[in-house]
Amino acid sequence: MRFQKTVVALCVGALVFAPATGAFADEAPQDPAPAVSAEAQQPQQAPQPESPAPAEQPAPVETPVAPAPAPAENPSSETPAPAPEPAPAPETPQPVPGEAAVTASVRILDAAKQTDARVALVGSVLEARDSTVAPEGVTPETTLAWLVDGTEVATGARYTVRSEDLGKTITASAAVAWPATDAFAAGSASAVSATGVPVKQAATASAVVKISGAAVIGKKLTAAASGVTGPAGVAAKATGYTWYADGKKIATGAAYTVKPADFQKRITASASLGWAESGAYVAGTRETAKSAATAKVVKQTAKVTTALRVTGHAQVGKSLTATATVKKPADLKVSGSYTWYVDGVRVSSAQRLAIQPWQAGRRISVAYQAKWGSTTYATGAASKKNTYTAWANRPQLMIRSAYAQLGARQDCTALIERALRASGKRVGDLGTRSTEYVSVGGKRVSGLQPGDVMIWEGRHVAMYIGNGRAIHSGYAGNQTVVASAYLDGRPSSIVRFS
Repeated sequence: MRFQKTVVALCVGALVFAPATGAFADEAPQDPAPAVSAEAQQPQQAPQPESPAPAEQPAPVETPVAPAPAPAENPSSETPAPAPEPAPAPETPQPVPGEAAVTASVRILDAAKQTDARVALVGSVLEARDSTVAPEGVTPETTLAWLVDGTEVATGARYTVRSEDLGKTITASAAVAWPATDAFAAGSASAVSATGVPVKQAATASAVVKISGAAVIGKKLTAAASGVTGPAGVAAKATGYTWYADGKKIATGAAYTVKPADFQKRITASASLGWAESGAYVAGTRETAKSAATAKVVKQTAKVTTALRVTGHAQVGKSLTATATVKKPADLKVSGSYTWYVDGVRVSSAQRLAIQPWQAGRRISVAYQAKWGSTTYATGAASKKNTYTAWANRPQLMIRSAYAQLGARQDCTALIERALRASGKRVGDLGTRSTEYVSVGGKRVSGLQPGDVMIWEGRHVAMYIGNGRAIHSGYAGNQTVVASAYLDGRPSSIVRFS
């Protein structure tokens, strides 16, 4: 029984693991049959080598025996059909890259001024400035090129205008390219400057500037340009003037008023010439050569006139007053002074002069001198002089004579006699009696006035000069002196001549 059990197990293992090949493959499937013995199954199988019968021995331990693998050429008729392969997962569709919306533009600048270039000169530098707008993630690269009359002549951001470009037009182009990105396909774009820059040349012009007027402080100078010349088609004209003092700029404008600061300097002027763009020439300006220099600047000579008026009387005891009138420019300050002279000798610098007895009969002169000078006007002076002859009445003339006798050694009556004669009175020898003086035209009076004769009857006579003083002769060694009017007491009589 144990032997059979083992065989069945081997057969079952062979049945399970045999491949479905050979004759069994063409047969229709059968209903599963019940398990049969190995002998019953034998005729249905291809010949196989038999397993050797085991020798009789004690019953083995009931350990399952692994079925021997069936030969490849004898597949089991009952091998199931291969399992179908699993269907692949559907693929996610990839987005197709789109076209990037990139725009480019380029303009031409004057490299020095960084402003749009309207015209270019030979030797000037132009700068191409591109403006490229691209979607986020797109990094375009720009190549700039320069074209002269449509022919490319250079690349780069800047271009120096050549002499052979004169009379032609310069444009700039921008070529933009960008690589592909996840969102955009690779592409390119281009742009050309909207307007071309014509190449022209600078014009030159000249003129002669002349100055009219006097180089005097406060006076006006005028500049004018004449003989303006320039290239054909260029209409140059003077647009302004510049003034210089000893080469240093001081003002602008067609006219200039000379200033005090210009004193002793020479004035020159230049003109600014200007012209508009025309033909092959650009608009421009130019300063001419300076004019011929003026003479050294001087100050004005002021026109000053003076007038002198004197009021009063040239009489002893009176006074004269001088008043000057000056006519001058309003911006000129004039100072003046008065000087009085008696017979040419300076006696006073006041405006008023009181006539003294000793001045009677002499020439009285007064002079007024005006002086001036400023940053505008040269130093100057003007004077005016008036002369008068001082006159006096008889008492004044007598006093003058008495003063003239001071120091003389003489008798007291000689003093009076000489004074009367000096006043025009003819007299002989006189004594010390009042009746003698009345007899020659004198008049007795009770009060003293300058010029009166003081008489001490039978003793002495003197000349009263005022303020309690008198001129005496015959005293102190017969000298003529000024002393108190009352040396000999009060006089007996007083006689006055008129």
